[in-house]
Amino acid sequence: MSRFRRYAHSLASGYVLLGANMLFTLASVPLALHYLSKTDYGLWALVTSFGGYLALVDFGLSASIARILIDHKDDPRGGQYGAIIQTGILVGAAQGIMVLALGSLLAQFAGGWLEIAPEMSPTLQWLLIGQCAVMALSSAFRTFSNVLSAHQRFDVVNYGQAIVLAFSLAVMWVGFACGLGAYSFLVAHAGATLIAVLINFVGCRRLGLLPKRGEWGRPSWKSFKGVFAFGNDIFIYSLGCQLINFSQGILLARLIGLEAVTVWSVCTRVFVLLQQTIYRLFDYSSSAFAEMIVRNERVQLAWRFRQIVLLSSSLSVAAAAVFALSNKAFVDIWTGGRFESPLLQAADIKAPTQLIRRFADRQNVATQHVWERLSESTRAYLQSEPMAGSALDAAQQMLATDLNRIIKSDLSLSENLTSGGQSNAAVSDSGNPSSLAWVNRHALEDLFPQELADSRKARWVTANDLLLALWLVLTVSVHAHTGLVGQAKAFGFMRYIFFLEGIAFIGASVLLHRWGIPAMLGASVAATLAFSFFYGLWRTRNYFQLSLRELASWHQPAAKLALWILPAAVGLGWLTLGWSPLLKLTVGGGAMGVWASWGVIRYGLDETLQAEIVRRSPARFRTIARRMLGLTRSEGAPSPRA
Repeated sequence: MSRFRRYAHSLASGYVLLGANMLFTLASVPLALHYLSKTDYGLWALVTSFGGYLALVDFGLSASIARILIDHKDDPRGGQYGAIIQTGILVGAAQGIMVLALGSLLAQFAGGWLEIAPEMSPTLQWLLIGQCAVMALSSAFRTFSNVLSAHQRFDVVNYGQAIVLAFSLAVMWVGFACGLGAYSFLVAHAGATLIAVLINFVGCRRLGLLPKRGEWGRPSWKSFKGVFAFGNDIFIYSLGCQLINFSQGILLARLIGLEAVTVWSVCTRVFVLLQQTIYRLFDYSSSAFAEMIVRNERVQLAWRFRQIVLLSSSLSVAAAAVFALSNKAFVDIWTGGRFESPLLQAADIKAPTQLIRRFADRQNVATQHVWERLSESTRAYLQSEPMAGSALDAAQQMLATDLNRIIKSDLSLSENLTSGGQSNAAVSDSGNPSSLAWVNRHALEDLFPQELADSRKARWVTANDLLLALWLVLTVSVHAHTGLVGQAKAFGFMRYIFFLEGIAFIGASVLLHRWGIPAMLGASVAATLAFSFFYGLWRTRNYFQLSLRELASWHQPAAKLALWILPAAVGLGWLTLGWSPLLKLTVGGGAMGVWASWGVIRYGLDETLQAEIVRRSPARFRTIARRMLGLTRSEGAPSPRA
């Protein structure tokens, strides 16, 4: 199979996996929010953030092994190829033990450090220990996926992951239905990891990618030193990437609250999917680029890398425009308005036993006032039943119903509660029933801060989407330009640039946290511009010995596309103000998608890439492709080897 065909198979399977991941996300998040409170969901999001940091125990060795395997895969009988595989397995097993030990230790202190409610700390502790055990299993056998990637057989890994996602969703659903709560995530993750390991091992065996008997060689200190030397650079680089991309959950939990973690996790899902979609263009070509470097195919490397940069940049501009217009509307529809409605879900009563106790004591005028506005049946039930098990669940649902009736009331609850010295909510003078409902919701939250989820920590504003759209364009460029440096095994100062960026981002986020998520996103954009964005461009220019004009030409189509898209995006944004989420998503987002797609075809590609697309198209579609791209019949793709 040719290099291009392997890349095409990998890319196609990658988008199959991405589609499966989208379906998984679309199904799993509403499912989880149906069974869990925002606090419980935030716990799992927090555990995954911790898991990302514990993965740094890898010290970059896994990526190092995957890259070094490419150096030796053309000579599988020499022994060094097999020795690297064995070294990877031994190192992965040792790292897995370290992850489990460190995670178990961290679990004892994480709850107190993040000021998690005492009743939630045991759940956080066991989730974190379980997550680390699953990570240990994955680490021990991760080398088999490295073997597949070294041979550009990402398709095996991707199709396996698609199967695993379907299995994981089914197990998660059963777990929620059986009352496992947040532990359902852990059980599903454990089963999925085991299946993924088996698929990767069988794939390596069936494709003959493992050395034959007698050709395995022996792991040696020399092999380990080579892996560790390159892995050290990758580790420092990865630590910086971790600080930049995965600190948000921990920062939000510590500075704002678990509700904000849930909002971040849900409202950035589309952003992450778009990142993954565009990143795949480079990721699935990275092994081929490394192979070109090993075989000294410099002309071919420059040609293909330029195409990847050009296409990625244009797609990021188009995706950013659609995202900025559509994300908030999509989240509103997806979550049933959970983050935009002033009404309480039963799960938003995060401490029902404590709330019932507050009503029983009624130690102030404000609590007495709310108690009197509950229905007679609810008051009687709370006074007559022992609150545990199903009785507590029923009481929680009854309280949610009655409190929502108070929230929707046309009487301002704020004035009554303020007289009891409990509320800071301001009365809206707009006369808007929705505004008054929010005032009443906030008044209840101020009166019962430990018992009710704080909705002010769980709001998503349009400014966040605009900042994320800009960050998407920047990160796509950084991913490609700095990614090639890694494949060339020439990190240099780049090993530190992401670490410095991460420190700057965290420092700015802590200083600006009172302004919430928009300030944190602004810090992300500023840090990326100040550090990795221009540095990545400079490294590419130096590696290929380009002039500034030549480097700018790589990004010229994306700039033309931005000029095509920006006026339409601004116009559609203004036109759809005040529209319902459904109309804004289908009409506004749909129109922007069509406009941006046409712009990518006509302006986002240069002539050589357009011509190659025509040449690679099936014969029956070439005429259509040529007309859409505006090419003449005589135009074709010049060969980079010419």
